[in-house]
Order: sequence, then structure tokens, then C-alpha cells
Amino acid sequence: MTRPCIGDVPEELLEHILRQVKGTASSIEFWNCLRTCRQWHRISLGLYKGLGFAASATIESDTRRCNVHEEGTLSDIHLRTDFDFKPPSHLYLSMMRSLTVHVRHQRIATPFAPSQAGDLVRSLQEVFSSTKRLSTFSLKFSEGWDFPILDVPAIRQSIIAKLVAMLPDTVIHLELDTSGTDVPPSTELIMNNQEDHLCYQISKILTRLRYLRLRVGHICNDLLAFRPGTVRCYDAESCEYCTTNERATCSLLRSWQMRSMTIWLPWGHAAANNAFIRASKALLDPCLRNPTIILLVHQTDNEHPRRLSITEPPDNIHMSCAWTPQSNVSTALRERLEFFKFKTVRGSSYVPTSTTTFKRSTRRQMMSSRTCIEHDKLLCAPMREFNISYSVGPGSEPGTTSTWTYMAEQTVENMVSWTQNSHLGNRFPMPESDECGKLFWTGEKLWPCRFPGCKEKCETLVHLRGHHMYAHPVRLFGFKWNGYVPCAAVGCDRIGEDGFKDSEELEEHMLGHHLQPCTLLEDTTGSSICEP
Repeated sequence: MTRPCIGDVPEELLEHILRQVKGTASSIEFWNCLRTCRQWHRISLGLYKGLGFAASATIESDTRRCNVHEEGTLSDIHLRTDFDFKPPSHLYLSMMRSLTVHVRHQRIATPFAPSQAGDLVRSLQEVFSSTKRLSTFSLKFSEGWDFPILDVPAIRQSIIAKLVAMLPDTVIHLELDTSGTDVPPSTELIMNNQEDHLCYQISKILTRLRYLRLRVGHICNDLLAFRPGTVRCYDAESCEYCTTNERATCSLLRSWQMRSMTIWLPWGHAAANNAFIRASKALLDPCLRNPTIILLVHQTDNEHPRRLSITEPPDNIHMSCAWTPQSNVSTALRERLEFFKFKTVRGSSYVPTSTTTFKRSTRRQMMSSRTCIEHDKLLCAPMREFNISYSVGPGSEPGTTSTWTYMAEQTVENMVSWTQNSHLGNRFPMPESDECGKLFWTGEKLWPCRFPGCKEKCETLVHLRGHHMYAHPVRLFGFKWNGYVPCAAVGCDRIGEDGFKDSEELEEHMLGHHLQPCTLLEDTTGSSICEP
């Protein structure tokens, strides 16, 4: 008598089993199930309505962001990356609806093994040419780019402009979030080559987009540019919106499909020095009959009120800062409807004292009189906290504090924010997941935890804060938690129970975050292996 095998199981039961695996196992384990056989692959793809895929790309460069203020016409910044896009199958790639690329650097992700043929733009161009149904694209810089230091790779904004120019015509949801650390273009570059100008490239596809979220280092009025050939307003002489931004506002309202547009203004930018703010004035008018939700987020450095950019002055931008929302949704609606409660968030950072953190000196530092610059950048970094307000306008109730940037961002943006199902997971607009039947619907709990390895989802953002309070460390680094010491590199996944109990293992791991050889390492003769 032959023994039954898994292949004899009815497909209905097999689908139920794979659904349980998808909901309980890791994404890697589920992808392995997809690769078992063609039958499993076909059934598993049916469990994905959104058919999303998330990939990570580690990027490094010898040119550091703190040393570059703008991108000129002759700027040539060489990048190294390990990006290697490997979808489960060609069938999956052709059916894929959503793609997310999480961008990291070596002080976030280790080990870093750059590919000689690695090229982020060329690799994504090949992906875009093979996708026929891609509707959502997100480029998200991970935690650790804008804090604690700007000694990070310099990424030119023109590279992001090239990615936008290559997007398939099917893309209607777009997120570009560099934490504002991409190198903005110079005026000369914008005048000489519009194709390398991100705002210009987005303006060409603006009318087809439904959800747009931008948090980049440069925003100007070219984003709302008036296009030649656009049908003019019949009442242009008396239309109050036609007189703004060369009639671009009125033109957009008659032609675009936008449901929500979220723009994070660059650090230090206000109406006096940013043409986009002036051009979008009419769009922010609550009296305008505009079904699109417009949200601008002002980033203010209270320590340096005259800050010009994220690098000028070079001091820490989070010593005392505020993220303030401005929207075309009236204050009355924002006070009454939970959906529109865009809240101000205040942040601060401080250098921890030795009495409040675990011993930050390594054994090598204690045994040597030398210091290591790379160790100091990781171990002596400041800590950051966000004070989250619960009400709109002055007289806000006392808020709670959080070290999690994504919770602070979602507090500002509320239900128009983009979310993801897990740490380094696929990103999508939250309004596309809040009802059964929508593209990214995964259940009634809309607020997933992004702690590495956690799969908890909560009903509200308040419940999510409570979950973090009881299930995970309050501080991202600097404190032991259940006997584990986290990696001190902001953005590294080795935190919580994935931290370290063995100091030697932690030290070896820290060496992977070094960009330069460690000056604390010694050979058998007692001399530093890094000394000439």
C-alpha cells in the first residue's frame, strides 16, 4: 500500500495550510514554500491580493553627506551597493502589484558585501521592464540616515529622478522617503538639465497619481508646474486659483486623480525661501472644493531657527525640533474626526550619562590607551525622543514619549500615512488597507508593529504605543533588556532578544559597522594593525 504524500492533499486543504504558514511563519519560510513545486507556487500566489515584494539595498560611498551641500552639474559620486533583486519567480514578477526598496548603509546593516556589478538604477530598470501590473512603488531610507550623524553616504537626488522617469505607466501610488538626506540639486543643474530634476519628473506623472508621499531634500514649485497643452480654465480671468502658480492649481484640480498628497518640507524651509509653499497656497485653502487631502509637514529646528538645510549649520537637527502639519482639512474637522487628526510632534536628543546606560566601553578600549573614531561614532551617539501631542492647536494635552521614528511620523500623518506589515516589509498607503476588498486589506487591525521579528497588529496607534511599552524595550539602544545588550548602531536589527549576551560577540558585530579599520585591534606584538 502506497503511503499518502502532501501532493495527494486536496487543493482546498493545501490552500488552508499555506494560509496558516503565511500568517504565522517568517516571510523567508513562506517564500521557501512557494519554491517547493509549481502547484504550491500557484496556490500561494492566490493568497496575495496585493502581490507585494520588499527588498533591501545597502549603499555606501566614500563621499559623505555631511561634506556635500548640493549637487552640481559636474558632481560625480560613486556608489557601491549589494542590491540584488530576486523575486520568487518570473510569474510573480509579472503579476507583482507593489514594490518596496528599503535603503540602508553599512552603519545600519552588516555585513556589507558590495557587488561589482551592483547598480540600483539599472537593476530597478530591469524590474520595471518586466512588471505589467505594478501600481505601488516605495523607496524608503531606513532608520539611521538623518540621525545620529550625517556621516552617511551622499545620494544625489538626480538618481531618484532617474528612477521616477523609469516608472511604468501603471504606477499610481508613489512614496519617496530619504529622510531628507538626499543631495539637493543646484540652481545651475536645474536650469541646465531638467531631466535630472526630481520635481520636474514627478510633475510629468502627477495627474495620474492617487497617493503621493515625499520626504526628500529638495521641493520646489516645478512639482506643480503648468504644462503646455493643458486645457485652460474657461473663467481664467476671474478664477482666483488660476492666478496662482501660472494657473497650475486650477489645471491640476480639473485633471488629476490624487486622493492624498503628503509633502515633508526640507529642514529650514518656509514660505519666504520655498517656492513650492507659495505655489501650493491655493491647494491648502479649506474653502476650495478639493476632494484631495493635502498635508504639508514643516520641520523646524528650534535650536537653530535660521537653519538653511539639513547640513547648514552642521549641528544635530534633533536637539530640539518640531514636526508641524498644515492641511487643507479645516481645524473643525481635524478636531472631530479621528481620520484627520494630524498632530504636532516635538523631538529632542541628548547624550546619555554613564549612570543611565550600560557600560559603553569595549574590552579593547579598556585594555588600550588608544581610541577608535569608528567606535566613538557608534557608542557615543546621542539618543532621540519624540513627544507626541494628542490634540490639535495650542494647549495640547501632555503627550507620551517614544524613541520610534515611525510612530512619530504616523502621529503626524495619521490615516493618510504609508504603512508596512512588518519590519522591512512591503509599504503601501494606509487608506488602501482600511476596508475589506481593498488592495492591501489584511484585517481590521491597521497598525502593525515594526520591531524586528514582531508580527503584532493593533487596532489604533494608542494600542500600538501600549504594545511597544510592554512587549519591547523602551529605548532602542543603550540599555540592557532581559539580559540582552542591543547593538549601538541606530537602525541595526540586533536589538531586543536579537541582541547580545556575550561581549565578544557584540564586539565582533560592531566591527562590521566600521567603515575604516578599527584602531583598537592589536597584533601579537602589541602594536596596532592599523598603524603605519
